[in-house]
Amino acid sequence: MNIINVNANPELDHITYNHKDNDYKVWTKNGYAWTIKVIPS
Repeated sequence: MNIINVNANPELDHITYNHKDNDYKVWTKNGYAWTIKVIPS
């Protein structure tokens, strides 16, 4: 699990990568998370 700090947008907190499922979660300061799936073409 890699944690990447996001400094570009103050609303964003951090991004986590899950290599098992090959997806990312983008977390915001208020605790919401978006999942970004990486799908090989």
